[in-house]
Amino acid sequence: MRTVLAAAFLAAAAFGAANTPLADVAMKGDMDTLRALIKQHPGDVNAGQPDGSTALLWAAYWNDDAAVDALLAAGANVNTSNREGFTPLSQACTNGNARMVAALLKAGADANAFQAEGQTVLMTAARAGSAEVVKALLEHGAEANDKESWRGQTALMWAAAENHPSVVQVLVEHGADVNLVSSAFDFREMKPKPGDVPMHFPRGGFTALMFAARGGFTECARILLDRGADVKAADPDGTSSLLLAIINGHYDTAALLLERKADPNAADSMGRAALFAAVDMRDIYASNRPAPKDDNKVQPLDLIKMLLDHGADVNAKLTKMIPARAVLDFPDMMMGEGATPFLRAAKSGDVPLMKLLLEHGADPKVVTKAGVTALMVAAGMGHSNTVRGGEQSMEAMQICLDKGVDINAATDKTRNTALHAAAGNGNDAIVQFLADHGAKLDLKDNKDRTPRDVALGLKADAVGVEVHQSTVDLLNKLMGVTAVATAPQPASAQPVSAR
Repeated sequence: MRTVLAAAFLAAAAFGAANTPLADVAMKGDMDTLRALIKQHPGDVNAGQPDGSTALLWAAYWNDDAAVDALLAAGANVNTSNREGFTPLSQACTNGNARMVAALLKAGADANAFQAEGQTVLMTAARAGSAEVVKALLEHGAEANDKESWRGQTALMWAAAENHPSVVQVLVEHGADVNLVSSAFDFREMKPKPGDVPMHFPRGGFTALMFAARGGFTECARILLDRGADVKAADPDGTSSLLLAIINGHYDTAALLLERKADPNAADSMGRAALFAAVDMRDIYASNRPAPKDDNKVQPLDLIKMLLDHGADVNAKLTKMIPARAVLDFPDMMMGEGATPFLRAAKSGDVPLMKLLLEHGADPKVVTKAGVTALMVAAGMGHSNTVRGGEQSMEAMQICLDKGVDINAATDKTRNTALHAAAGNGNDAIVQFLADHGAKLDLKDNKDRTPRDVALGLKADAVGVEVHQSTVDLLNKLMGVTAVATAPQPASAQPVSAR
């Protein structure tokens, strides 16, 4: 609002607004001069600048009660707006000035005035956060359930999204419908531009409770639930309030929703239910997405225990790979169709969580559609930055072996084994562990490479792949190879004819 009105100053100067002395002085914030001019030029009290801004709108912008009173007494039109649809009342609502709002309403300001895209003054007040202003508007006939025309959102949604529990309370007490749903859009119809990164964007269809859950605004959520908000409502992709709270790191809010009968087994379009999401967030890996604030009383492991106690299916499987979390991130290729919470915990070497899930019936032998096992990901297959390393990784792998996971299992298409993964990461300790527990050293992947070949970087997909010479030496020793392995020559060093 301030940006729009400030731009009007430049417009007024450009057009030489000589016929709007009151508005020009008010725009500069010179309210003493304004009050003097009102007496001299009462006929100009409603004169508007090129964009339609009047002295009354500028007085409201500067939050000057005395100037507003003087202009109203001089006959200022309380319902004039500039070309953007801003009125003195909408500006007073933006400022959260209850006294000014009352004066404008008394003077006949329209409590249902709206801007070009359907934003009402009640929405403006709800976003600003003054419960007193919101109450005054409602008592003067403001419609609580109007929707703006861009996203189909209501004042209640705006209040919940901005974490104004007192405003949420006033709105529901005056008839705001807690279960209205915002408009839904199909982003899949948008044509991708060159360089776009595949990501999953929410596409609307939110209730006020879902906005509160996404922001982690527990008190707003509590008020909405007390007023009958549907805790099981979900967006068009099946993302419920419970899932929204978890994937945004708001575990206190998630705990409240669970206590209020949220379904722990409701899954989104990727088959991700609350338990998988909580496990994923407990061991979240490095991302370009901002890390969630750690201000929860309930921690991820606490929430996981709650979910299990509330009947979460410990073996629920993903139906699709979860996209990247943020621009420039990579999707977790190992967590594709068929992945379970146990497999996700194994990927991070999260031994306490693996044991907890096993106690509740987790299947340690689960295999994804691509043939990925818990042992493979515990050994470092996929994003190695989620592997804890050290003794914890060894213990995670030992748990898998103790539960009968095949140490020599291979993925379906690439035919990679756990040993291939460890060799490719140059993790000598894991290579030694796997060899000690019966991993076959000569199994070949779909490129006819043994783990030793992978450590050498042979037939790698990327130019300049790292060679792990210590791993090569270890595998030579384990295989009884005496010949010295030679690392492949970098592509940049090859003659042009060989490229």
